[in-house]
Amino acid sequence: MKPLILHASNKTTNGKKRRVIRLESNKHKLTKPLNWLEYWNGKASV
Repeated sequence: MKPLILHASNKTTNGKKRRVIRLESNKHKLTKPLNWLEYWNGKASV
């Protein structure tokens, strides 16, 4: 998968590869038999 890039950073100053964490979210529920590995219902836990 190659997402569209909206921002490009300068090269790293130490010459190493940059590590990127990509988070994807979706408000839709999946239909059976599919289900999310992790699901957050939007309610804060105490």
